Amino acid sequence: MIRPMIRAARPFPRLCLAAILAGGLALGASAIAQDGPQYLPLEGNSTPYSEAVLVGETLYLAGKIGTAADGSGLVPGGIETQTRRALERIGETLAKYDLTHDAVVKCNVFLGDIDDFAKFNAVYRTFFKEGRYPARTTVAAKGLPIGAAIEIECIAHKPRGGEAQGSKPKPAPKKASSVDVPTASATITPQLFDTWIKGRVGTGDPVYWYSVGTMRSFPDGKLIARMEGYDTARMHRPDPAKPLAHQYNRKIYIFRDPETGEVLREVDGAAVEPIAYPYQFITYELKDGGIETFVEQGAGDGVRRIGPGNQMSVRMLEDTAVFSAPVYLDFPAGPGKRYQAFENYDFFFQPDGSVDQPNQLSWVRYGPAPEWAGGVPTIMRLVSLRSDIFDVVPESLRTYIESDAQLWRAPPEDLADIRRLQGAEAPEGQGF
Repeated sequence: MIRPMIRAARPFPRLCLAAILAGGLALGASAIAQDGPQYLPLEGNSTPYSEAVLVGETLYLAGKIGTAADGSGLVPGGIETQTRRALERIGETLAKYDLTHDAVVKCNVFLGDIDDFAKFNAVYRTFFKEGRYPARTTVAAKGLPIGAAIEIECIAHKPRGGEAQGSKPKPAPKKASSVDVPTASATITPQLFDTWIKGRVGTGDPVYWYSVGTMRSFPDGKLIARMEGYDTARMHRPDPAKPLAHQYNRKIYIFRDPETGEVLREVDGAAVEPIAYPYQFITYELKDGGIETFVEQGAGDGVRRIGPGNQMSVRMLEDTAVFSAPVYLDFPAGPGKRYQAFENYDFFFQPDGSVDQPNQLSWVRYGPAPEWAGGVPTIMRLVSLRSDIFDVVPESLRTYIESDAQLWRAPPEDLADIRRLQGAEAPEGQGF
């Protein structure tokens, strides 16, 4: 069952854009008096310290190490990834006070190995604006918790006004939201880039974007077929210190009879093939305040590199980050022919733990139908949820994958796997 895409506000890193929301979150706890200390307890943790303490206009944050969001321990990758994750966690705490990293005025940094200083510093600087770096002390410290390579604690400035009173943190009364809809040139921060990568591709293990939808003729809206499929992908960061990520994915979508739901294999004597990509190789890079993308697909002489794409935008709907990516396709499709279509992807990333399925997608495509459907203009619409385990993909699709499309059981292993597929004859299926 598809969960609602927008949930009530919960703590989440905010966009560094002006006038995103007229309303917001204001937190405080255990206030002795208006000017007394306000304590933010650790959620689900009995350790005797607070996540943050607000005294007047000064916010003291507890130290953070680079632990994974799922509680599995330190994130893999060493000093760069642990630095990034520690600063992301600091951002999560700041967001509970409706602040960003811009509010930080002092950092104390503890390095397990002082020789990691240069690598740490390269990641650290991407979280703050040039000319507004916090004051900082960096020291070497042996024996950090659970073998961490780094721990960071911060002090931030929280202007007076808007702090909620009471024994527990709670959101301020809701106001009508005023949303600034960014354009392609709106600034996407390193934190938002990481939100995009983590939500879209995960952290390295396979993810599965399961989709259901329809294909209808345009403009009469006649239902031609129902659709089901998924995009399975894994992420790789060549240099964790740089805002660059690789996506290795493959995807397959089958057509089903609109009345019986059976997999369509033939229509009026014409074979019906799924929409199937044996691979796609996509790069995302944070550049000039936007996300630049390149896509490689195809095999042999048909390998194409599409890009650069730079029209992705991001906006906040309460605590949900919405990344929109329009795609305009126009390329040769044989002698004297061109393939032309439009697609739009709206990804909805909600805070971890807010709903069972926090990563959601709405996709629409206008373009010609497959040949078996007459090549008429069509609208395809899909809604998608991300899961991280193949076994939780609905049985209706798993059965098809395991019997008819074993290659699509998991994403490509690495770039070498993709290069091998680029030189091979493409498996059965059709790609748009």
